[in-house]
Amino acid sequence: MTSSSNENIHQKIRNEFPYDVKKLTDISIPVDKNIKSTATIWMHQRIFDDEYSEQELSDGLKILEWIQNQTWSNGKNLSGIISAYSTDDRYNNDIHYYGGCLAAQEALSWPTQMLILLSVPPHPLYQGGIDKDFDLINVWKERLHNLMPLDFYWIKHQNRNEYWRHGSVCEDYSKI
Repeated sequence: MTSSSNENIHQKIRNEFPYDVKKLTDISIPVDKNIKSTATIWMHQRIFDDEYSEQELSDGLKILEWIQNQTWSNGKNLSGIISAYSTDDRYNNDIHYYGGCLAAQEALSWPTQMLILLSVPPHPLYQGGIDKDFDLINVWKERLHNLMPLDFYWIKHQNRNEYWRHGSVCEDYSKI
């Protein structure tokens, strides 16, 4: 690779984003006993508010497009899939409803697990660090105030509607 092609790669790195981002630099990644690699990581500064959020799905598509456009890629970004713990229809065969009937066991266990995970205090490293302008307690209180258990969404949408169609690939398999 020539130096000019290296310059072109670096010109494509984004430094401005439409949402708050935490940048972690020089992250050490051990790849072998005597070898370490480093990475720069850009992390979203938000918590999802529901399963299969627009942002989550959009991020996944952008990653696939990025892979497709890499010089080491054959241009086929989704020619094979191994899916674990997934569904093609969020309403009829995910953990929420089966044929229109709310799955009672999952309506208690899964949202409770997610509520616990989403209720943890924000880590200072991912919030820009602790300094005189940063109030970790108020950030946490705001998170808790806005947190809604997932089963509230499920009960609110008891019939198949746009809420369930969003993220259900069975709506149009050709989009895969």
